Amino acid sequence: VLPRARSWYELEEGNLDMLASGVPTPEREKFAWFAPYLADKKYVILGPTVPANITTMDAFIAHPKLMMGGVRSFKYSPMYDALVERLEATQRMEQVGDLDTLYRMFARGRFDATIASPLAYRYYLEKHPALGKLRFLDWDPSSKGVSGLALSKKTFSVKQAKQWQALMREMIKDGTVLQILTRHLGVDEGKLLLYSN
Repeated sequence: VLPRARSWYELEEGNLDMLASGVPTPEREKFAWFAPYLADKKYVILGPTVPANITTMDAFIAHPKLMMGGVRSFKYSPMYDALVERLEATQRMEQVGDLDTLYRMFARGRFDATIASPLAYRYYLEKHPALGKLRFLDWDPSSKGVSGLALSKKTFSVKQAKQWQALMREMIKDGTVLQILTRHLGVDEGKLLLYSN
Protein backbone atom coordinates (compact mmCIF):
# COMPACT_ATOMS: atom_id res chain seq x y z
CA VAL A 1 0.00 0.00 0.00
CA LEU A 2 1.48 3.30 -1.11
CA PRO A 3 1.14 6.61 0.71
CA ARG A 4 -1.85 8.45 -0.74
CA ALA A 5 0.13 11.28 -2.37
CA ARG A 6 2.41 8.68 -3.98
CA SER A 7 -0.62 6.77 -5.31
CA TRP A 8 -1.85 9.89 -7.11
CA TYR A 9 1.61 10.53 -8.53
CA GLU A 10 1.92 6.94 -9.80
CA LEU A 11 -1.56 7.12 -11.34
CA GLU A 12 -0.64 10.36 -13.12
CA GLU A 13 2.60 8.80 -14.40
CA GLY A 14 0.75 5.72 -15.65
CA ASN A 15 2.54 3.35 -13.25
CA LEU A 16 -0.79 2.61 -11.53
CA ASP A 17 -3.86 1.86 -13.61
CA MET A 18 -6.59 2.51 -11.06
CA LEU A 19 -7.31 3.70 -7.52
CA ALA A 20 -10.26 2.13 -5.73
CA SER A 21 -11.48 5.50 -4.53
CA GLY A 22 -10.62 9.09 -5.17
CA VAL A 23 -12.16 12.53 -5.05
CA PRO A 24 -12.22 14.32 -8.42
CA THR A 25 -10.57 17.75 -8.58
CA PRO A 26 -9.84 19.85 -11.67
CA GLU A 27 -6.13 18.98 -11.34
CA ARG A 28 -6.79 15.24 -11.06
CA GLU A 29 -9.24 15.26 -13.96
CA LYS A 30 -6.31 16.18 -16.22
CA PHE A 31 -4.82 12.69 -15.76
CA ALA A 32 -7.69 10.50 -14.49
CA TRP A 33 -11.19 9.45 -15.39
CA PHE A 34 -13.62 8.99 -12.48
CA ALA A 35 -16.43 6.48 -12.01
CA PRO A 36 -18.36 7.67 -8.93
CA TYR A 37 -20.04 5.32 -6.47
CA LEU A 38 -19.79 7.07 -3.07
CA ALA A 39 -21.32 10.22 -1.62
CA ASP A 40 -18.86 10.63 1.20
CA LYS A 41 -19.63 12.79 4.26
CA LYS A 42 -16.82 14.27 6.33
CA TYR A 43 -16.78 14.97 10.06
CA VAL A 44 -14.30 16.59 12.42
CA ILE A 45 -13.23 14.19 15.16
CA LEU A 46 -12.11 15.91 18.33
CA GLY A 47 -9.90 13.92 20.67
CA PRO A 48 -10.45 13.58 24.44
CA THR A 49 -7.99 16.38 25.32
CA VAL A 50 -9.93 19.06 23.42
CA PRO A 51 -11.77 21.31 25.91
CA ALA A 52 -15.55 20.78 25.99
CA ASN A 53 -16.20 24.40 25.01
CA ILE A 54 -14.50 23.86 21.63
CA THR A 55 -17.48 23.04 19.43
CA THR A 56 -16.96 25.20 16.34
CA MET A 57 -14.24 25.66 13.76
CA ASP A 58 -13.68 29.26 14.90
CA ALA A 59 -13.24 28.12 18.51
CA PHE A 60 -10.71 25.48 17.39
CA ILE A 61 -8.75 28.02 15.35
CA ALA A 62 -8.81 30.50 18.25
CA HIS A 63 -7.18 27.92 20.56
CA PRO A 64 -3.54 28.21 19.40
CA LYS A 65 -2.25 25.01 21.01
CA LEU A 66 -4.73 22.69 19.26
CA MET A 67 -3.31 20.69 16.35
CA MET A 68 -5.06 18.81 13.56
CA GLY A 69 -3.83 15.76 11.66
CA GLY A 70 -4.53 14.71 8.09
CA VAL A 71 -3.32 12.61 5.18
CA ARG A 72 -1.18 14.39 2.61
CA SER A 73 -3.09 14.93 -0.68
CA PHE A 74 -6.52 14.18 0.83
CA LYS A 75 -9.34 16.43 -0.37
CA TYR A 76 -12.21 16.87 2.08
CA SER A 77 -14.46 19.71 0.88
CA PRO A 78 -13.78 23.30 -0.17
CA MET A 79 -14.49 24.51 3.38
CA TYR A 80 -12.46 21.79 5.12
CA ASP A 81 -9.62 22.18 2.59
CA ALA A 82 -9.51 25.91 3.41
CA LEU A 83 -9.32 25.03 7.12
CA VAL A 84 -6.40 22.67 6.42
CA GLU A 85 -4.57 25.41 4.48
CA ARG A 86 -5.17 27.89 7.28
CA LEU A 87 -3.83 25.48 9.91
CA GLU A 88 -0.83 24.57 7.73
CA ALA A 89 0.05 28.27 7.43
CA THR A 90 0.40 28.46 11.22
CA GLN A 91 2.14 25.07 11.64
CA ARG A 92 -0.92 23.55 13.30
CA MET A 93 -1.53 20.82 10.70
CA GLU A 94 0.37 17.52 10.82
CA GLN A 95 0.28 15.79 7.42
CA VAL A 96 1.14 12.07 7.19
CA GLY A 97 1.35 9.53 4.37
CA ASP A 98 -1.57 7.19 5.12
CA LEU A 99 -4.58 6.52 7.33
CA ASP A 100 -2.89 3.88 9.47
CA THR A 101 -0.16 6.36 10.47
CA LEU A 102 -2.77 9.08 11.00
CA TYR A 103 -4.82 7.09 13.51
CA ARG A 104 -1.75 5.65 15.24
CA MET A 105 -0.44 9.19 15.80
CA PHE A 106 -3.90 10.42 16.84
CA ALA A 107 -4.07 7.64 19.45
CA ARG A 108 -0.66 8.72 20.78
CA GLY A 109 -1.78 12.33 21.18
CA ARG A 110 0.37 13.86 18.43
CA PHE A 111 -2.59 16.01 17.42
CA ASP A 112 -6.03 16.82 18.80
CA ALA A 113 -8.39 16.41 15.86
CA THR A 114 -8.77 15.08 12.35
CA ILE A 115 -11.26 15.20 9.46
CA ALA A 116 -12.64 11.86 8.36
CA SER A 117 -15.52 9.92 6.85
CA PRO A 118 -17.28 6.91 8.40
CA LEU A 119 -15.70 4.73 5.71
CA ALA A 120 -12.30 5.28 7.29
CA TYR A 121 -12.88 6.12 10.90
CA ARG A 122 -15.05 3.11 11.83
CA TYR A 123 -12.23 0.70 11.07
CA TYR A 124 -9.42 2.73 12.57
CA LEU A 125 -11.23 3.73 15.76
CA GLU A 126 -11.92 0.07 16.52
CA LYS A 127 -8.25 -0.64 15.88
CA HIS A 128 -7.14 2.15 18.26
CA PRO A 129 -9.39 2.02 21.36
CA ALA A 130 -6.76 4.06 23.26
CA LEU A 131 -8.20 7.17 21.59
CA GLY A 132 -10.88 7.20 24.27
CA LYS A 133 -13.96 9.40 24.21
CA LEU A 134 -14.24 11.32 20.95
CA ARG A 135 -16.62 13.97 19.66
CA PHE A 136 -17.85 13.93 16.06
CA LEU A 137 -18.84 17.36 14.74
CA ASP A 138 -20.20 18.46 11.38
CA TRP A 139 -18.54 21.80 10.69
CA ASP A 140 -19.42 21.64 7.00
CA PRO A 141 -22.97 20.35 6.37
CA SER A 142 -22.36 20.67 2.62
CA SER A 143 -19.27 18.43 2.71
CA LYS A 144 -20.94 15.41 1.14
CA GLY A 145 -18.68 14.93 -1.85
CA VAL A 146 -18.42 12.41 -4.65
CA SER A 147 -15.78 9.71 -4.67
CA GLY A 148 -15.20 6.81 -7.02
CA LEU A 149 -12.80 4.75 -9.07
CA ALA A 150 -9.94 6.80 -10.49
CA LEU A 151 -8.65 5.47 -13.83
CA SER A 152 -5.35 6.57 -15.34
CA LYS A 153 -5.75 8.34 -18.68
CA LYS A 154 -2.42 6.76 -19.67
CA THR A 155 -4.00 3.30 -19.33
CA PHE A 156 -7.68 3.75 -20.22
CA SER A 157 -9.14 5.26 -23.39
CA VAL A 158 -12.23 7.48 -23.35
CA LYS A 159 -14.28 4.48 -24.52
CA GLN A 160 -12.92 2.24 -21.75
CA ALA A 161 -13.51 4.92 -19.12
CA LYS A 162 -17.12 5.25 -20.27
CA GLN A 163 -17.50 1.47 -19.97
CA TRP A 164 -16.21 1.57 -16.38
CA GLN A 165 -18.54 4.47 -15.59
CA ALA A 166 -21.47 2.53 -17.09
CA LEU A 167 -20.50 -0.55 -15.07
CA MET A 168 -20.46 1.46 -11.82
CA ARG A 169 -23.85 3.02 -12.66
CA GLU A 170 -25.26 -0.47 -13.28
CA MET A 171 -23.81 -1.79 -10.00
CA ILE A 172 -25.45 1.13 -8.18
CA LYS A 173 -28.74 0.55 -9.99
CA ASP A 174 -28.86 -3.23 -9.37
CA GLY A 175 -28.01 -2.86 -5.67
CA THR A 176 -24.52 -4.39 -5.77
CA VAL A 177 -22.75 -1.31 -4.37
CA LEU A 178 -25.36 -0.93 -1.63
CA GLN A 179 -24.91 -4.59 -0.65
CA ILE A 180 -21.17 -4.08 -0.32
CA LEU A 181 -21.60 -0.91 1.73
CA THR A 182 -24.23 -2.38 4.06
CA ARG A 183 -22.14 -5.50 4.64
CA HIS A 184 -19.40 -3.34 6.09
CA LEU A 185 -21.26 -0.29 7.44
CA GLY A 186 -24.86 -1.31 8.10
CA VAL A 187 -28.01 -0.46 6.15
CA ASP A 188 -28.50 3.14 7.30
CA GLU A 189 -24.89 4.22 6.80
CA GLY A 190 -24.70 2.33 3.49
CA LYS A 191 -27.71 4.18 2.11
CA LEU A 192 -26.26 7.52 3.19
CA LEU A 193 -22.96 6.83 1.44
CA LEU A 194 -24.36 5.46 -1.80
CA TYR A 195 -23.86 7.84 -4.73
CA SER A 196 -26.94 8.51 -6.82
CA ASN A 197 -26.83 10.54 -9.98
